[in-house]
Amino acid sequence: MTAMPDAPLSVLKNLSPRSQAALREAGVHTLEAAAALPDERLLGIEGVGPSSVKRIRDWQAGLPEAASRAVVRVPGSPEPGAFDQQEFLAKMYGIHRAGGAETDEAMRLAKVDLERFLEEVAGV
Repeated sequence: MTAMPDAPLSVLKNLSPRSQAALREAGVHTLEAAAALPDERLLGIEGVGPSSVKRIRDWQAGLPEAASRAVVRVPGSPEPGAFDQQEFLAKMYGIHRAGGAETDEAMRLAKVDLERFLEEVAGV
C-alpha cells in the first residue's frame, strides 16, 4: 500500500483496532500524523506496541502490508523464537502448574494449539 495524504488509521488493515483506538485517544487520527511521530512517542502510547510501529513505518515506506508480518525484536527481549514454551502456555491458557493428570492434559492440548498456530504462521 502506498502512502496517501490524510489516510485514516483504518486504511491500514493490519493495524489492530486496539492500536487504532489508542492512537485516536492520543489525538492521532491519520496515518500521516502517526508516521510523523518518533518511535519513542508512538511506543509511549498505551496500546501501541513495536508491531504497530513497524506497520506504520512500513506504510510510510510504501511497503506492502504483508511485510509487517515479519518478526519484531523489542530491545532487551530474547532472540525471536526463544521462549519458555511451558511458561508461555501456562500463562496463555491460565494453566496452574500444580501438576497432576489434569494439568498434564491441559498442557498437552495447549501444545497442540500452539503447534497448529505456528504451522499457520509459518505458512503465511
